[in-house]
Amino acid sequence: MELTLKSQLRRCLQEGDCCAQAMVRMGLLLRGEENEQLVCVAGALCNGIHSGLLCGALSGAACLLTLYNESLAKNTMIPDLKEWFEDRYAAYNCEHLLKGASIGKHAFCTQLIEDTFMEAMGILNRHGFFDE
Repeated sequence: MELTLKSQLRRCLQEGDCCAQAMVRMGLLLRGEENEQLVCVAGALCNGIHSGLLCGALSGAACLLTLYNESLAKNTMIPDLKEWFEDRYAAYNCEHLLKGASIGKHAFCTQLIEDTFMEAMGILNRHGFFDE
């Protein structure tokens, strides 16, 4: 399942979705839904709201979690995601994340998006939304 999900995520990115859009699109796909307007709106979060601020992969993953249960996302799942992200990357803003990247922006961001997506999936699994 993990390889297939990563392949689908990569396809979203290759077809032009930015970090946050890919997260939201994947959340919708896993629910068997489509909503191009929501995916379009998520584009506002990309590249740190287009200003190098809060990472779009992180904010998009928070949106993905909220698609499943708003209350649980706010109170448990998003804080868990934030803690994981902080432990892993020690920064939240695109500007700071990219300063520490030893590889190019595209490669770094692609890996960060994949890792953040898989962590969000793990959080959903731990809360019983999918069979592991």
